[in-house]
Amino acid sequence: LPVTAFNLGSTTLLLFKLGATHQDITVNSEKSHGVIPGHGPTESLFQNGNSLKQHFCFAVKSPRDVDEWSTHFDKLGVRILGRMDWELGGKSVYFEDPDGHVGEIGSRGIWKHY
Repeated sequence: LPVTAFNLGSTTLLLFKLGATHQDITVNSEKSHGVIPGHGPTESLFQNGNSLKQHFCFAVKSPRDVDEWSTHFDKLGVRILGRMDWELGGKSVYFEDPDGHVGEIGSRGIWKHY
């Protein structure tokens, strides 16, 4: 997956190739597994004006915090789009926000600097 990551202090900025993230990505390797839900624009956005499905992430301290958020979302009936266990020990849960965007709760251990 073509991606460039920038460490901006307590924030990580990810830039993806246009159209590279619009479909779900299933990861099943020795150290990482899960589903990253599709998001972001495609080239057709500029042709037909489809709505733009964005991605945002809230950082939490531990994988256990991610599990607690996931349980909370389940109790509220929030649609879970995917879950991911990362190679460095981090964890993510992806959910759909009320406007159809992809939200993520991600713990430490996703990126080397966080």
